[in-house]
Amino acid sequence: MTLIDSYAPARNTTRGLERISAHTWDFTPAPRTGTQPVDTTDTKALRRAFANVPTPLATAAALVDGRPVGMVLGSFVVHSLEPALVSVSIQTTSGTWPQLRNAGRIGLSVLSENNRHVINNFYRPAHERFDSLDYVTHGEAILFPDAALHITADVAEEVTVGDHVMAVLRVHDIHHAAEEQLDKPRPLVFHQSEVTTAR
Repeated sequence: MTLIDSYAPARNTTRGLERISAHTWDFTPAPRTGTQPVDTTDTKALRRAFANVPTPLATAAALVDGRPVGMVLGSFVVHSLEPALVSVSIQTTSGTWPQLRNAGRIGLSVLSENNRHVINNFYRPAHERFDSLDYVTHGEAILFPDAALHITADVAEEVTVGDHVMAVLRVHDIHHAAEEQLDKPRPLVFHQSEVTTAR
């Protein structure tokens, strides 16, 4: 008997529990009630399906030629601890990212429930996004107060992935609320096509 055979699962039969060989496992997924197939060639259907995945809401912002430039990111993912690397996703059609990528240091703010007004502002045209918004700077990087997480970073690598660019960023500085703080603001997420909070 091989090692994997010795860990073969048990199943119920009319004669009680009976071991089955690992070689007879059936990996066919069982149908789930309430699910439906998605046509992967239909971008609208894909968007609705992917909306079931909660996505952290984060901004990338920096001073470019002395003026604030920023955008909401399509995704924010932690990739590595040694070295500290994160990645963000941007549509290839973005007119803001080409400005930010050359800013030197970019500020990433993972937004909290106290930053809903930032999201509302960033729906505006690029030249109006920072109107009436409070922010702090760290070199060229722009960060929003009360965010769940602050990061300053620069671009390490860019990869075109379909209709998006995945930018891998080197983390230089990172700050978050103190561990003992009991009333930490909840992070904002985009889920089922709505801006809501992570519970």
